Amino acid sequence: KIKDDFIYVSYQKKISENCYNLAIDRSKLDTKNLNFKNFFSFKECSEKKEGAWSVLSGGRLIFKNDHIYYSIGEMALREISQDDNSYFGKIVKININNPNEIKIVSKGLRNSQGLFYDDVKDIILITDHAELGGDEINFIKDDNEMSNFGWPIASYGDPYLESNSYLKSHKLNGFTEPAYYFKEKRIGISQIVGYNMNKDKTRYLLTSMRAKSIFFLDFINDEKLAIHKRINLHERIRDIIKIDEKKMYLMVLETSPAIGVIKY
Repeated sequence: KIKDDFIYVSYQKKISENCYNLAIDRSKLDTKNLNFKNFFSFKECSEKKEGAWSVLSGGRLIFKNDHIYYSIGEMALREISQDDNSYFGKIVKININNPNEIKIVSKGLRNSQGLFYDDVKDIILITDHAELGGDEINFIKDDNEMSNFGWPIASYGDPYLESNSYLKSHKLNGFTEPAYYFKEKRIGISQIVGYNMNKDKTRYLLTSMRAKSIFFLDFINDEKLAIHKRINLHERIRDIIKIDEKKMYLMVLETSPAIGVIKY
């Protein structure tokens, strides 16, 4: 991501032997030479495990005014998503001018692959993976109060392991309900971006990896989203960005691999 002549890069960081977390480095934007230095890091870590622990890392960052909002996955630590003393399973807000000024703005997340700031409605949208079904899109409307999206206590998906179980209703159990959740299993939602941005009719584009599709969503009220169209691209779509001046979207396609283009 680029802001104010700096380029920011999110990555998995090796803290010590068998000890990993996430970090952000930045460099002055110079086409001849990039000199990256650490911008944000923390001391907690997740030990390497069998299975997909490393892909549960999140790592998306966006800008809102003078702050970075950064998604940090739970990296197979599960219950730590509810721990207010940990950054794992959270969205953190980092002051660009003082990266030591950090605030947790939401918790109860598993693997948030997508973040988008809607500057028309002044909300942040989050995409988050569940297990078998239950992938969620969530809103942050007011970061003065920490939103709790319920993971790993509440989820509309089913568990991988029979030994685990989830409460279904978020609201009745003290958590924030998702703006949308998928009943279909193995969607693997990734990034979400604006499509038609105005106060009267707001739409978003949502990409997916396992479903290999693009979803068009309508903002139907102040709380919920609804899908009005799905296009199957037969490609894992890792990322999408909108380029207004070119009237196009660019997608990172993993199956080919290739860069895909949607013009409008």
